[in-house]
Amino acid sequence: MLPSRLALLSALLMLCLVGVSAYLRLSAAQLGCQPWPDCYAQGFRQTSPADTQQHPVARLTHRVLASAIGVAVLLLVFASFVPRSQRPRQFWIALSALVLTASLAALGRTTPGTYHPGVASGNLLGGLALLALFTWLAIDAVVATGHERKARLHVQLLAGTTLALLAVQVVVGAMLSTSGAAAACPDLAGCGAGSPAAALHLMHRPLALTLLAVGGALSLALWRAGGFGRGLASALVVCIALQIGIGAAMVSSQFPLWLGLLHNFGAALLTMTAVGSARWASRS
Repeated sequence: MLPSRLALLSALLMLCLVGVSAYLRLSAAQLGCQPWPDCYAQGFRQTSPADTQQHPVARLTHRVLASAIGVAVLLLVFASFVPRSQRPRQFWIALSALVLTASLAALGRTTPGTYHPGVASGNLLGGLALLALFTWLAIDAVVATGHERKARLHVQLLAGTTLALLAVQVVVGAMLSTSGAAAACPDLAGCGAGSPAAALHLMHRPLALTLLAVGGALSLALWRAGGFGRGLASALVVCIALQIGIGAAMVSSQFPLWLGLLHNFGAALLTMTAVGSARWASRS
């Protein structure tokens, strides 16, 4: 149980870190500034934030959380090492989390204060991937001690498809968030074709509806399975619906910062529920 508790603690710390990172990234990009979107575009023409001394409390919090996660991951690897003969997959996932944590730390140390789409995307996607690994380990004990029958093949396929769609959606969303493409489609009706930024929006919006349909089907299957699956089913469909609603509100209200932060935090919660649902569906 100790590795799962450490994984849960790591996941909660990572959830907080994702929120703080989103605040630093989006505020540096001047999301929701006035006059919109001219000032937003100017922010992305710079290779780094105009004032690296902004938000000292948020930056200190970011460093403390990152350090705490580093310690928690080390403890998680040690705790998973002892029973590795009984649960080898748990140990290798914990070790993968350690490697990813070290990679993110190296990226942050070698590019301090750099605001580059590649660096920002790497931090964002790496953070969500790390959150996914922690969530998988955290729910592993619940799955191992459960008495439900093995999920049927169609539930496993739905879980895998939902997770794959979410992975694509997260990548597209990260590109939108870190490339200054938010202002390319100023309304919900559509946007002009021909630009890479518009293409990203035209991918992101239909993918959200597709994810809602597939995730809804998975939620129904998990609900029918009963037990812990019902909690996951409710969380999954609520997170997807809220993400779509927040995204629509962002576009209609010219991308205020607070909605951007909610959308990033919602993506992290959706990642946790989707990974948890996939782990639950793959139980044996």
